[in-house]
Amino acid sequence: MHLHKGLPAGFDLGAFYSSVPDTDMTLWGAEVRYAILDGGTVTPALGLRGTYSKLTGVNELDFHTTGLELLVSMRLTIFTPYAGVGQIWTTSEPVGVPNLNKEEFTQGKYFVGGNLNFGLINLALEADKTGDAPSYSAKIGFRF
Repeated sequence: MHLHKGLPAGFDLGAFYSSVPDTDMTLWGAEVRYAILDGGTVTPALGLRGTYSKLTGVNELDFHTTGLELLVSMRLTIFTPYAGVGQIWTTSEPVGVPNLNKEEFTQGKYFVGGNLNFGLINLALEADKTGDAPSYSAKIGFRF
C-alpha cells in the first residue's frame, strides 16, 4: 500500500507498507518531497525527494536505507514522464549472528518512468537502476 498527500508550500508526504505472505517480513518507508519549480504548460517541474525505508520481521538483520533524489517531470495532458538521479545510503547489520559484520555503503540511483492519469485511476511504470541492480515496476492506483 502506498499513500501520498500534497501539502501547501510545495511539500508532499508519502508512506508505503508491504509484507511478504506467510512470513513476518514487512517493508515500510516514508518520503518527503519539495517542489523547487512547480512547472507549467511549457516548463518542467523540478523537485527534491528524501526517502527512508526499513525491513522488519527478520530477527537476524537490521536493514534500512535513506536516500536523496533530484526529479524532473513534465505534465503532457494525461501523461507525465519523469526522470531522476540520486544517492542511496544502506545500512545492513547482522543481529546475533557470529562472523558477520555491519555493512554500510552508498550507491547511485537513476530512474525514468511515467504516470498515466485517467481521472480516479492512475497507472505508473518505472525503470530504476540502483548501483548495478536494475528493477522495473508497474503500479495501479486510485486518486481522490
